[in-house]
Amino acid sequence: MIRKSLIKRIQWEALGMCCAGEAENGRQACEQIDRLRPDIVITDIKMPRADGFFAIRKARKSHPGLQFIVISGHDDFLYLKQSVQLQVLNYILKPIGTEELHETLRHAAEKIAQYREASSVQDTAHHYKALYHREKLENVFAQLLFSRMDHAAFKRLLQELSYPLDMPRCQVLLLNLPSDQTGDAPLSVELRREAEQAVERLCYPAKCLLLPVSRHVCAAVLNEPAEAELSPFLLSGVYDAVCRLAPELRGRLYLSCGGPMPVKSLFGAYYDALLQMLRRFLQDTGETRIFAPSEQTAAEQATGSFQSEFTVAFHLQMYEECKHILHRAMEKAVRQPETFVSALQRVMGTVNTCVTQQTGQPLFLRNAQELYLLQFASRKHFLQAVCGLLDSCKRSDATPDIGEQIVSYLYEHYTQPLTVQSLSELFHVNQIYLGQLIKKKTGRPFNALINSLRVDLAAQSMREHPDISLKELAFSLGFVDAHYFTKVFKQHLGVTPSEYREKAKDRQ
Repeated sequence: MIRKSLIKRIQWEALGMCCAGEAENGRQACEQIDRLRPDIVITDIKMPRADGFFAIRKARKSHPGLQFIVISGHDDFLYLKQSVQLQVLNYILKPIGTEELHETLRHAAEKIAQYREASSVQDTAHHYKALYHREKLENVFAQLLFSRMDHAAFKRLLQELSYPLDMPRCQVLLLNLPSDQTGDAPLSVELRREAEQAVERLCYPAKCLLLPVSRHVCAAVLNEPAEAELSPFLLSGVYDAVCRLAPELRGRLYLSCGGPMPVKSLFGAYYDALLQMLRRFLQDTGETRIFAPSEQTAAEQATGSFQSEFTVAFHLQMYEECKHILHRAMEKAVRQPETFVSALQRVMGTVNTCVTQQTGQPLFLRNAQELYLLQFASRKHFLQAVCGLLDSCKRSDATPDIGEQIVSYLYEHYTQPLTVQSLSELFHVNQIYLGQLIKKKTGRPFNALINSLRVDLAAQSMREHPDISLKELAFSLGFVDAHYFTKVFKQHLGVTPSEYREKAKDRQ
């Protein structure tokens, strides 16, 4: 009767409150509190099954901000003492005065507001502290991945941040996001944390850290026990886990990884995944999104004559010709998948060198070349960007001296197999006119100039290294025949290479 009377007497609307529920005893009260999660509880002390103090003690553990008001017909010091110990807001004796009850409820509302404000400040402080800790952790990994830190310093800093890589193996998965993604980081911190948990559930007992490498690239560092064999469906599992959290990425997210490596080789695992990711440019259709490790030849193969052709055309300000050379090089590289990555890197290196020489500013830092490439969704987008860059290059008012360009090229490349025909094709100049330009600028015909430069270098090499193999020396200087080398050498210096070498030995 008292409980029903209280519910009717309290002016809920005027207080900005409502009655969430009622209970007949302490045990029922605990169940109702867990289910309804109220802000204020008005309770008697003496009740069947469990008293009011039981309910207060139990509820305090899971609901620390809950405000309790005790009503009782017992003016007992022990009851009052227990109420104080349990931090009860007020102890009201029966009969209950309506105004006193209303005033106590208003006081409870103020206490709740203060508690919520304090909790909000505490949660915010904890949130920023966690963000700061993660930022430091990600920075340590970034320094290692960008070759700015050795493994010993990396391990020490991880220990300080309470994130040791305590399992013997690591694996790096690389996520290349769509090029139209905006923002400072490809995935928010919250989304990355959820993705980490999903990956760890998939790869238990391994642990995962997902960190931004650039605007379009995230790296998932997986630390795993040596005896664990990860599922062969790891890549597709991670892909699905990330796409469930960010559905807009499905069908547009690229993911690659290298094989498991010792923890000391973390940088190697990252770079393997990075190079593997570059192979996605072989598919312009976008149908293949996931790239598993594959064996690639370690031999660096040149992309034909791209470097010399592009450099000459660029310096001659023949930018349309630069575009044609670039397209031909990419088409050739695509036909050789096993060396595609190295060819792509050579192309980027040449373009970067030319742009740096003209503008004084590089397109990218050397160790960020691969990340620059991953900004583009396909080869087509990459070529469009570079061609747009060529269109923006300023042309000099003064027409480049083609003769100076040719002679400069000869002095830089005279040890390579050169012919008037190859130079004519390279500089887009008639063969007869090219020969006249060389003689006009140097005073000597093409063959005489090249042979003189080669013989002088051969003589210097023999003076410095008298035991050098003459046959190997001839080939290294661009001579295709050792007998012709001997003939040319004697014409210029009056002795054969063998005789000159013996004199060089005697001088020592």
